[in-house]
This record gives sequence, C-alpha cells and structure tokens, in this order.
Amino acid sequence: VVYIRPNKQRRILPFVLIFVMLIISIVLFIIEEYYAKQLKEHFSDVLVLEHNRNPIIILLSFVNLLVYILAIIYYVRWFQRAYHNIEQFNVSLPYSKKWSALGWFIPLVHWIIPIRIMVHLYRSTEQLLVSNTLGVKKKSRYMALSIWWTLYVCSGVSSIYILFFVHIDHFDEQDVLWSFNFGFYTNLIDIALIIYALLVVYNYGQMEDQLLKIPSVEKEKNQHSDLLDAGLSNVKNSTF
Repeated sequence: VVYIRPNKQRRILPFVLIFVMLIISIVLFIIEEYYAKQLKEHFSDVLVLEHNRNPIIILLSFVNLLVYILAIIYYVRWFQRAYHNIEQFNVSLPYSKKWSALGWFIPLVHWIIPIRIMVHLYRSTEQLLVSNTLGVKKKSRYMALSIWWTLYVCSGVSSIYILFFVHIDHFDEQDVLWSFNFGFYTNLIDIALIIYALLVVYNYGQMEDQLLKIPSVEKEKNQHSDLLDAGLSNVKNSTF
C-alpha cells in the first residue's frame, strides 16, 4: 500500500491568489495604457507626475506584490506536498524533497531546479496514471509547462535589465515613452505568465487527484509537517 498526503485543499489558495494577481495585472495594464496613449498624444511633465503619484497605481502595485509573495509561498507549499507524494511510489527523482522548496528561492538556481523537478513530476505522475489505465499521455501538458517557464524566465530577465541597466529620466519625453513601450510588452508577458501558471496548477491538480484512484493508494492518516509548513508554523508561533 502506498500512503500519500491529501493535497487538493493546498492548491486552492495558490490558485485563488494567482487569479487575484491576474485581475490586478489586467487593471494595471489598462491604466498604464491609458497614460501611455495620453502621453503619446500630448506629452507633459504634469501628466508624468500624475502617473507616478497615482494612488490607484501605487495601491494596486503594493497589493500585487503582497499577493505575489503569498502566492509563491503557498504554491511551493502545494508543490512540495505533490513532490512528497510522488516520492512514495519509489520513482526516480532528480532532487531531494527539500530542494522542491529551496530551489524556488535561490537566485539563478530558481530558473533551473524547479522546472527540472516539475518535468519529472509530470512525467512520473503521467506514467503512473497510464500504467493504471487512469490517464493518457498528453504532449499539451509539457507544452503548457514549457511556455510558462519560458515566460517566467523572460519576465525575470526583463526585471533584471530594467533594475541594473536602464536609467530613466522621468521628465525626458523619449525616455518616458520608451519605458511605457517596454512596459507594454513586459506587462503582456506577465499576464500570459499568470494565465499559464493557473493552467499548470489546474492541470497537475487534475492528474494528482487521479492518483487516489489507484487501487494500492490510500490517504495518509497521520500527517507530518513538510519543510515549508514547519517554517510557516514557526513564524506563526513567534508572531502570536
């Protein structure tokens, strides 16, 4: 008998948080494009200041950052549990369970380890389902995963480029319009990235639910905390 830990409830919160990010990102995109259109038609320092000090943009950007941090934490929490469950089938996996969490938070490494783990997770789960006649092989799963990760890396590279290599004079017309044009494409990439993140969570969640239909699989009754759970628990205890 293979005992796995329930994980369905864990994926609901990251899915909801990512969906909230999608809504906020679309609203910010619309506002930014409104200002971009106005500035292209009639550039003025007053309009630039109005954009930079817009309380709605500032508030939504702050909330989006907060939701992003929470989404990452709870996504990794769900992801680590999924990795633990697949380990119970004695399949060959490239990294230990702790790297399924740590791999997301180490600079540069976070562009390599998580995608390798996810590919193995998809492949191992798919093989288990196919061998138990509970599923079929679908190339579209890996295509969605590849597109998502490509967008993720592109978004990260563009952020680094803006942060370290671009100096914007906020009162120079060419600089301001360039930043709006660049922002247009990066915002589109981010929105597509979020949509594919939702697809990945949904797709793997459906596969994971099927594992419980394998005759030799049962839910684990006495559950132990995962690595990230222990960290969250310590934070709660120290805070309250």
